[in-house]
Amino acid sequence: MRLLAMLTTVPINRANRPVSGFTMIELLVTVAVASITLALAVPSFTQMTVNSRLTTQSNEVVAALNLARSEAIKRNVRVSFCRVESEQAEDCELATGPWTHWIVTTGAGGNVIRRGVVNTFSGGISVRSTLTEDLVTFRPEGLAYSGNALVADRRITICAPRNGSGRQVTLGRGSRLSTESIDEDCGA
Repeated sequence: MRLLAMLTTVPINRANRPVSGFTMIELLVTVAVASITLALAVPSFTQMTVNSRLTTQSNEVVAALNLARSEAIKRNVRVSFCRVESEQAEDCELATGPWTHWIVTTGAGGNVIRRGVVNTFSGGISVRSTLTEDLVTFRPEGLAYSGNALVADRRITICAPRNGSGRQVTLGRGSRLSTESIDEDCGA
C-alpha cells in the first residue's frame, strides 16, 4: 500500500514552484540591448580594420625607404625606391601613376634588392606620391634625391578613399622620414 501511495500523482501547485526560463519581455530587452551594442560596435570595428591596413601599408613603405638608404650607404652606390608596373618588373616606371608594385633597386637593369606589392584590398586603399616620376634615389652619403634635387618635403600618401582617412609618409630635409595620420578626403 505504501508503494501505491507513493506512485499516485500529487497535484503540483504551480504557484509555489520556481519559474524557469525567460519571459517574453526579458528576451525582447536582451535582443534590443544586443542590437544597440552591435550597431555601435560594427562601425568602430570597420574603422579599426581600415586603420590597420593603412598602418601596414605605410610601415612597408617606410621599411623599403630605410632599406634603400641603408643599402646605398653599405654598398656605396645609388639605390632607388620606385613604382613599377608589374611584380616582375626590373626597371622603375619613371612616370607618375597609381602604385600597385614597387622595388628597391641599384638602378636601370641593376640588381633588384626587394620587391613589394601594394595591397589595395579591392580598391579600398590607394597610394600616390609627390616624388618626381614616383622615384627617390639614395646616394652613397645617405641623402635622398627626387629628380636631380635633394628631397625636401616629398610625400607618399596611403589613402582609404571610402572613409577619407590615410597615412602620409614624408621625406624631409636630410632624408628624415616621418609618418602621420591624415583625416582629410584623400580620394583620387
